[in-house]
Amino acid sequence: MPPTAAAYKRYLDKFDQQETQIEKYQADVKKYQETEHQQKKEFDDFLANFSAE
Repeated sequence: MPPTAAAYKRYLDKFDQQETQIEKYQADVKKYQETEHQQKKEFDDFLANFSAE
């Protein structure tokens, strides 16, 4: 398919949009993993200092 074809341009645009969305999802996953790690650490610290007395 020649690069000047309309379909080629549509596919390229769609690919670019998908790549952008994937990068956003990857950033979201990283942010959520960092939040999970921080919350788990806080919970573990809480349990380590917890006393039922």
